[in-house]
Amino acid sequence: MISNPSAAGPSRLPLRFLLTGIAMFLLFQIASVATGAGWTGLSPRNPEGWSAAHLMLLGFAAMIAMGAVYQLIFVVVQHSIYSERLGKWHYAFFLTGLSGLTVGFFLGNVALIALFATIAFTGIILFVWNIAATLITVKMWNPITLSALAAVTFLFFTGLTGLGMGLNFRFAFLGMSHDQWLGAHLWFGLFGWFGLLITGFSYKMLPMFFLSHGHNEKPARLTLILWSAAVVTGAVSSLLGLSKWMQWIALVLLTLALAAYCVQIHFIIRKKHKKTPGYGILVAVWSTYLLTGAALAFVAFAIWNPAVLSEQSVYAFVISLYLWNWLAPVILGYMSKIVPFLWWTLKYGDKVGKEKTPVMADLVKENHVKVLLSLWVAAALALLGCTAVGSELAVQIAAGVWSVLSLGYMLLLARVFTR
Repeated sequence: MISNPSAAGPSRLPLRFLLTGIAMFLLFQIASVATGAGWTGLSPRNPEGWSAAHLMLLGFAAMIAMGAVYQLIFVVVQHSIYSERLGKWHYAFFLTGLSGLTVGFFLGNVALIALFATIAFTGIILFVWNIAATLITVKMWNPITLSALAAVTFLFFTGLTGLGMGLNFRFAFLGMSHDQWLGAHLWFGLFGWFGLLITGFSYKMLPMFFLSHGHNEKPARLTLILWSAAVVTGAVSSLLGLSKWMQWIALVLLTLALAAYCVQIHFIIRKKHKKTPGYGILVAVWSTYLLTGAALAFVAFAIWNPAVLSEQSVYAFVISLYLWNWLAPVILGYMSKIVPFLWWTLKYGDKVGKEKTPVMADLVKENHVKVLLSLWVAAALALLGCTAVGSELAVQIAAGVWSVLSLGYMLLLARVFTR
């Protein structure tokens, strides 16, 4: 039976997801270094390419995101998760599913892909149920909670389209529409789930880190509406095989959403009472400005040269920009604060005032974060530039450097758990 929701404090459940995400990230980067970043020379439409993509996106990004949701839901609504037990079952199903999917894609085994896609989707259903039930229980509706609800809704459709493609590998019932499902899968997952989750929880985290109060929240509501409209437009147009101009409209809506999000960030920073929130948070903000500028440039370029809307390489570049120059640096930037906060709260929170405890800043040195994250961002930009030039050797070198720096940064964060 599902446990009743309570107003108890945060649990160790987020830590389970966080540690697993860190381990998956380290696994990916170790394999990348060992193979000379060989994944960069592969088409994503390749068993090893799919395996690498799912290890990063499900193993690292989704695990970290789910753990953050379990932690931040408590911070936002001051109410524990609907069911701790359901969260543990979610973890077990999702970890089993993503592990099997990664192996199945690597081996090109369609039976494994179909089986573990089903298991992973079961975990997603449990997660969506848990978060939706929590939000409905507390009935606290604002841009943060509405964005979280929209994000997990899009996660459900990400899992549903992924499950459909996974079963299609085994039973071949989609025919020529497999690629259309893939397009919807990317819109629901990359832009819907990750995008709305990051923007939504940023409305809570950025004011916390900047000590900002009394800022205008209207752009946050506009961001939610425009971002959701972009995802629905992009996903539906992909599923139905509509004109490429519908994809352009979706990108326009997403660009407008990003612009509104930047305005919201500006309002938050304008009301700050803290000089700097930490270098990791600044990287998250700068990455958002970079993505917004690039989106504006691409939308304008598509008007001047509509042919780009039909070039798959262009879409691959756009997704790479979104992943490596926004999604990844935002997650890593926030982790520089979330990891020490979560560990300090769990290990020392009940000891404050009773015995001597370290301050949170002692768990990870800001100067170390600044150096490693700066080098990481430079390597990510270099990787993007080499990808645009099309030099395979340059891409592999840049990816190799990026992987080494990724290992260094993640080990820096992992060291927190020894303090």
